Amino acid sequence: MDYAATSVVQMISDVFLRLDQDGTILGYKASDKYPPFLTQDALGKSIRDYFTASFAEEFQEYYRQTLESMEAHTWEYSIQGSRLLHYQEATMFPLGLNEVGIAIKDISDRRWSEEALRKSEHLYRHMIQNLQVGIIIFTPGGEILSCNQIGLQLLGISEERLLGSDLRHLKLDLIAEGVSTREDTANHIYKTVVSGATLHNLLIYRDSLQTSYRTCFALNIVPERDEGGAIQYVVATITDITDFKNAEAALYASEEQYARLLNSIHEVIFLIDLDGSWVFLNSAWQEYTGYSPYESMGQQWIDYIEPCDRERVQSLLVDGFTDDSNSVRHEIRLTGQNNQPRWVEMRLRPVLNDDGQVTGYSGTFIDINERKLNQEQAFRLEVQSRLLELQRQLTVNVSHDMRTPLSVILTSAHLLKRKLPESPAYLGHVDTIQQQAHLLSTSLDKALSMAHLLHGGVEYSFVPINVEDVVKEVVRRFQQVITERGLLMKLEIEESLPFILADHAWIMKTFENLLDNAIKFTASGGTVLINASSNEDSITIEIVDTGIGISSEELPNVFETFYKGDKSRSGVSGISGIGLTVVKAVVEAHHGSVTIESIEGVGTTCRVVLPAAVVEQRKLIG
Repeated sequence: MDYAATSVVQMISDVFLRLDQDGTILGYKASDKYPPFLTQDALGKSIRDYFTASFAEEFQEYYRQTLESMEAHTWEYSIQGSRLLHYQEATMFPLGLNEVGIAIKDISDRRWSEEALRKSEHLYRHMIQNLQVGIIIFTPGGEILSCNQIGLQLLGISEERLLGSDLRHLKLDLIAEGVSTREDTANHIYKTVVSGATLHNLLIYRDSLQTSYRTCFALNIVPERDEGGAIQYVVATITDITDFKNAEAALYASEEQYARLLNSIHEVIFLIDLDGSWVFLNSAWQEYTGYSPYESMGQQWIDYIEPCDRERVQSLLVDGFTDDSNSVRHEIRLTGQNNQPRWVEMRLRPVLNDDGQVTGYSGTFIDINERKLNQEQAFRLEVQSRLLELQRQLTVNVSHDMRTPLSVILTSAHLLKRKLPESPAYLGHVDTIQQQAHLLSTSLDKALSMAHLLHGGVEYSFVPINVEDVVKEVVRRFQQVITERGLLMKLEIEESLPFILADHAWIMKTFENLLDNAIKFTASGGTVLINASSNEDSITIEIVDTGIGISSEELPNVFETFYKGDKSRSGVSGISGIGLTVVKAVVEAHHGSVTIESIEGVGTTCRVVLPAAVVEQRKLIG
């Protein structure tokens, strides 16, 4: 080696030695790292005085090789320091025929760094292998560099098959959520890796054909970039969440079962918070109100309660519950979608947390609508019954009280008619008094009859009755009126009519009322016809007139109590509006029916159908 090269070596080395073949130090240069070389005593001494025996032996071997090949040789060795092991690098090169130079450089820092790096890498690998998270390292091109044991287990593949490949070629049994095939899953992961995109919590499922067990794990992908933004590698983590998903599925199934149970209950089950907003409602809520639980959730519960009940209910949440009771019951009305109130029994109790503080209220609504409506109906019927009884008693009392004055009026009128001179003016007034008194007496009789009929105060005495006799007797009683009004009276009665079972007095009243109406509403010159016919089971009696008739609007109301119809009918004297009510009640009490057909301006037909005596006897016996 020439002088210049030797000078450079000396400059970059920590120690430079010139030695002969015996290892005698012929020259040296040393830094302050090697205090023994700082004295001039080193010259002429053997290298064995300063280095270990092993180094001396290596010196002899490298000395021989260097002089034979005339080329430099480098080796490393270590020296034990006071605390650490020091590392040095020695390079031997020929200086002449029998001389060599050794440049010694301290490489402890480098070796210490490398050793620390190896330890760190070993620790890192140990940590990676023992993590409960699978870690896969990809190249920017999608090739798999490494994978820990957990990752291999989750993927279900060996390390030999995995490393150096990409997922597209491995045909792993992986299906990502929302992806239909394993090929699409592999392509999706590969594209994410090579594009440098980030992926968070993609659910991956792997089905084991051997055990029929499904593994589920969450995949996250994050690219690692250098300072310039270039991707150095891509890290993917896979976390086994099978137990979590199974627990989640079990919880969901439990919630579903709980929800089905709650929704199968007919009563409304609810939960409200401290602000009075719905937190939970089961499906019975829609049956009760017409609103779905979904559209009611979050709304104020007080808005679904009838206004007249709100103050009483709201006071529960304001005043709270008494110390001796942790629940209350109230009968309230809910307002439904159709604005129809629904009676429910509300049972309400507070919901407490672990500290005993009220966090809300739970309760139920139990349907009592039918019971409450029945109670209200029963109350109304009771009130109506009492009012009707009062009316009946009033009618009876008034009728009885008026009979004596009417008798006096009729008697007085009869006497006046006999005593007064035969003056048409006087006699006309007396006739008017008698007619009006008779009309008033008839109205009182009808009122009494109606009062008895409508309040169950009539006990019928059923006997066989000849219908022809009844019809002729009724006509005989009205013959004078018929003649006075100038009406044509016709009878068409079938021969050998069957008898009926009836109460003679009441059946007479019935046909008297019907014939009276026909006569009143038929003008002079008109016709009144009574037709009686029969079939196997019944007898039909029709009273037909050619009177003013009844309008189609008024016809459905003619059987109502005190109904008089339009002005053309109500203006006729003697109309009380109770005659047809009495007729209907008596006919139905005889298991018959009564109907009216009429054409305004043409006339009216009243049809009474009564069972024949044989049929009625069967009914009575039955």
